Amino acid sequence: MRQASADIKAFIKEEEGLKLTAYSDAGGYSIGYGHYLGTNIPQPYRNGITKEKAQSLFEADVRQAERAVTEEVNQPLNQNQFDALVSFTYNLGQDNLKTLAEYINEGRSTRFIQDKIKEYTKAKIDGEYKELAGLVDRRKAEAKRYGRQRGMATAEVSALAVAAVGTGFLLYKGVKQ
Repeated sequence: MRQASADIKAFIKEEEGLKLTAYSDAGGYSIGYGHYLGTNIPQPYRNGITKEKAQSLFEADVRQAERAVTEEVNQPLNQNQFDALVSFTYNLGQDNLKTLAEYINEGRSTRFIQDKIKEYTKAKIDGEYKELAGLVDRRKAEAKRYGRQRGMATAEVSALAVAAVGTGFLLYKGVKQ
């Protein structure tokens, strides 16, 4: 099975933060690096967890997100696109990925997918959906990563191609997906 990069794992950890005791999250409770516990805190988690347990939960959740992306998307993805979708799925779950995957599988443009990623910025708080600055920033970062070609942003690739054509020298390395 395809794996998320170390870079995106570090990004997810930074975005989620580490909390060794359960906290209120998305209509339920989470612990560790955003591991969702449900609407009640199960007995093994009531007194908190160790950093090692948080890491173990994190790795299992990343594998679950990797599997979801692999199952839902039937189009080729570069590593940056795969990573962006793993982060998206880690945070929002497979059900939200399904809608995005439909667009990807239809062959929609990278820009279209980036715009769709940026729409998932609201969380239910006190019964109402509210836009959260942290989610806006996270979705922007995921969308930007989705647009990268082998480590370069799409705009950077376009600029390189234009510069290369202008000099009569064509660069292909790093431009292909």
